[in-house]
Amino acid sequence: MSNNPLQRSQSAIASAFSKPVSPTFGLARRTPPAKVLLVDNDTHYKIKLVRLLERFDVTRVMYDELNTVEPDSFDLVILSGGGIIDDEGRRRSLKRFTHLYESQLRLIESATVPLIGICLGAQLIGHFYGADLRRKYRIRRKGVFPIVAIKRNRYMNFQNEMKVFQSNRWTMSQLPDELDCLAASDGGVEIMKHRDKPLFGLQFHPERRAEKNHGAEIFFRIADEVLKDQARARRAAKSKLKKS
Repeated sequence: MSNNPLQRSQSAIASAFSKPVSPTFGLARRTPPAKVLLVDNDTHYKIKLVRLLERFDVTRVMYDELNTVEPDSFDLVILSGGGIIDDEGRRRSLKRFTHLYESQLRLIESATVPLIGICLGAQLIGHFYGADLRRKYRIRRKGVFPIVAIKRNRYMNFQNEMKVFQSNRWTMSQLPDELDCLAASDGGVEIMKHRDKPLFGLQFHPERRAEKNHGAEIFFRIADEVLKDQARARRAAKSKLKKS
């Protein structure tokens, strides 16, 4: 049975534009900082994404350099937005050129650490599990748009509506059983989570913070939760090892 977030009423989505934007939420700094692996898919917002992650110990690798690192040695993996660019400067879509993204799809399948996909990164997670991925916009949709909670959730601070920065042509509208849609827009899925694993997808760009929106706030709430859970699990494993 599939999830269809587009059944949410258009009036509820439109009303989000009238809501004030709250101050950006900040993740408490850790000492030492969490180790984050950033997989760069030739994102348009490279500098902004690095700045978003400045409180972490970030290792950035290009999409074709994944074999040079051990993802499981990090606390968190982030798959950026963007799209692989060929020698002629053209972006290669996930749906038509899936083979170019195979290393990231294998990472999604085998990852033992939390993973957050941003825009294209979210689509990679959805594609791996069989989500319905479509090119909805001929011209890139770009700007601040409202999203609506399909399920009230802590990542949106239990609010019904928020605003995020979008820059995309492709969208997801149908999710498989493994993935839960937590929030959607009139374009499709905006926040999704794996039912059993710490895998999250954000269709929007939390690194775009100059335009007033809630994207970074949502991102940091997710990162805060998965990093705390990861730390607790590792402490429990160490304690069990000592006792044995």
